[in-house]
Amino acid sequence: MQYVNNYQQVWDIGYKELTEALKCGEKVEWAATFAYLYLLARVPDTLIIRKQSRHIAQTVAQKAQLFILKMNKNRPLSNSTAELTVWDHELKRHAINPGTSADMTAAALLLFAFEQAFDSNRISVARCL
Repeated sequence: MQYVNNYQQVWDIGYKELTEALKCGEKVEWAATFAYLYLLARVPDTLIIRKQSRHIAQTVAQKAQLFILKMNKNRPLSNSTAELTVWDHELKRHAINPGTSADMTAAALLLFAFEQAFDSNRISVARCL
């Protein structure tokens, strides 16, 4: 899907939320977590759909939405470590792997890293694409 839409979800959700969290002073690992949750909440994870079902993917997306609401009210994002750890264990216990969302988060992090490298050479990522 990402090839077809020019990585729109990576740019419009993952990269956007990653950079917004960084602008708010979050550490990169928490900004990445936030971007991951946004991707998971907005785009049902296709690996979960393939391995389990669309219903489970939608349930996971709804849970991610709840985390986003809580985390927006409870900054810094690291204040949510305990709850996220419990959810992570729950997903693992049920063999639920939101891998597509993780891949898109990694792509957003790569875009951010490229932008940082290009900015240091006064080249904009937007002009390169």
